[in-house]
Amino acid sequence: KSDTLKLNSCWHIFHYLMVHSVIPPTLPNEYREALFKFYEMKTNVNVKGTLHPPKVEDDCWMNTNSVNIYTGKIKLANIPSGNNWKWVQARGRKKVPMWNENMMIDIFKASPRLLSRDSLIPLPFLKIWIIHVQFDGKCNSIVWCEKGLDPTANELEFIDSLLFSQ
Repeated sequence: KSDTLKLNSCWHIFHYLMVHSVIPPTLPNEYREALFKFYEMKTNVNVKGTLHPPKVEDDCWMNTNSVNIYTGKIKLANIPSGNNWKWVQARGRKKVPMWNENMMIDIFKASPRLLSRDSLIPLPFLKIWIIHVQFDGKCNSIVWCEKGLDPTANELEFIDSLLFSQ
């Protein structure tokens, strides 16, 4: 049992070193964490394959740590939002080359912004990362929800009435 534990620990250390040796040390920590999530996910999913169509559903930001992958380059305007807020890109946008896999990664963070300062509905605290994976003249997009609403089944109807009421 202890040999298995040692092998698992060695594998995690090896994986950590490999991933962090590819991620530039000059990137801010939160970008490094988002790219680490991408590398974790990339081991289980073919990011160069044919994926979901580019129609984005609101479930991409409902649950913390959800990961959705789409064919094509997703724009913020295509990600559903509430009636009183929209998605806006945070300050930075980073490009990270992955020469060994012939890919270029374009990564940025997005969060909600009120459409009107007069809105009485509170702004939800959400954070998503958009990762565009460019390869062979094509692009796929990954939406990783770092902080979602995480509603329970009973809260879904209430949240729906707050966000999408007319």
